[in-house]
Amino acid sequence: MRDSSWWASFKLDGVVLWASGYQNESISRAIRAAGPKTVIHMDTDGLCSPRVAFWPFFIRSYQEFRDGGRRPAPLLAAAKSCLYHIFPGLCDAPQIRHIANADLITINSPLARERFRRFLRILGRPDLVNRVRLVPSPLCLDMDIDPSAGKKKQIVAAGRWEAYQKDYHRTMKVVEKVLEFQPDYSVVLLGSGHELLA
Repeated sequence: MRDSSWWASFKLDGVVLWASGYQNESISRAIRAAGPKTVIHMDTDGLCSPRVAFWPFFIRSYQEFRDGGRRPAPLLAAAKSCLYHIFPGLCDAPQIRHIANADLITINSPLARERFRRFLRILGRPDLVNRVRLVPSPLCLDMDIDPSAGKKKQIVAAGRWEAYQKDYHRTMKVVEKVLEFQPDYSVVLLGSGHELLA
């Protein structure tokens, strides 16, 4: 995937690369060199640098270290946040090289979009700010359910339940409330860390 001739062999008009991490820069560069239009989807909360928002970046880093079992998580998060803030070349520059290969950059939420645009402005890249577009995750609010289809009254949720940002405590409170008002429903929770939900 890091070879532009491989991408060129498909004769593509465009590629959507679902890879926000700067470690994918060699792939985005190969796609760009092969010629197709390139959309990089940033699956991010927009806190990609402590220069955008230091404390939220620190908290997210802490959560990642803690969820990954790396100790001491607070010290590691502080070191990462300070190093990335003092030495932008460690994180900011590689991210810019990656997304500079995109014709269009998409992000899921308005808050993430504004944070990411702020990051690009801080780095003096208005050309990239203009490429950022909001593409929300699809959600069908007008879904029509056919009662004759014999649907099972079941709620299914999937996730990385051990991850702090998934907030399994709140999930369990919501499940409890739903079952209180809809006692004929059942709930199935899937994913890593599901034993926490028992």
